[in-house]
Amino acid sequence: MLQKRIDDQPSISPENMREAEGIFLRHLRRVGLKQTEQRGTILRTFLETRAHLSTDELYQHQYNRRSHHHMVCTECGASVEFFSPEVGELEQQVGRKHHFVTTRHTFQIYGICEECRKKSNGRRLV
Repeated sequence: MLQKRIDDQPSISPENMREAEGIFLRHLRRVGLKQTEQRGTILRTFLETRAHLSTDELYQHQYNRRSHHHMVCTECGASVEFFSPEVGELEQQVGRKHHFVTTRHTFQIYGICEECRKKSNGRRLV
């Protein structure tokens, strides 16, 4: 009997990914943790990877990505990842001004997401 190689297995379906993300989000809420982009990235990486990953390999997966930015809700902790070439250009300008060769940056904008604003029924949350 021939066994199918792990590499031949199909990747996780979008439906299964959404289901797993929902289960993970409910678990985070139950244990009092916020949903963050980093936690979502870790979950997606493990679900999409067929091989076992060490913590070092996971770290390399996260930091080999191009620079990205986040909008973070101060009410529920939800975050949205976005890319902005202007922020990358600003990184380079600031680096030159202070005589640095920049290698990466982080950038987060904090606010209140649409869902939390709807839940507040017009009450000022800030």
